[in-house]
Amino acid sequence: EEMIRDTESVLRSRLAEIPNGRWQAEGMIEGGESWKQAIDRAIEGASVAIFLVTPNLLASNFVMREELAPILQRARSRKVRLVWLPISASSYEETPFVGLQAAANPARPLDQMSESHQHQALVSVCKVIKSALETPA
Repeated sequence: EEMIRDTESVLRSRLAEIPNGRWQAEGMIEGGESWKQAIDRAIEGASVAIFLVTPNLLASNFVMREELAPILQRARSRKVRLVWLPISASSYEETPFVGLQAAANPARPLDQMSESHQHQALVSVCKVIKSALETPA
């Protein structure tokens, strides 16, 4: 969980430097707001969707059905670019992620890297995200 928070922090700060870059993450739904509607709006309005892939994410039926499935559908119709980053070793090969290019080598997820290599990988990922935001899906 700490690795995810650190990664989100880096990506959020880098997105702030990109025109039209905005980070929407878990916990950003206002009190009293319909969380399902907020998620659906965020998915519909996204030009880039970023998944930080861990075993917990892959084990979430909600994420796989309610978030990944509609994003994959939008990606197939070229309405969104899907970027996924392997945070820790997982069985991604048994999911739809297997057919998508990862932003970093899944054989060497972030939590298996030294801190300096993590920073290098995140810089590369930020470049991928920036390119995705600047290039239509």
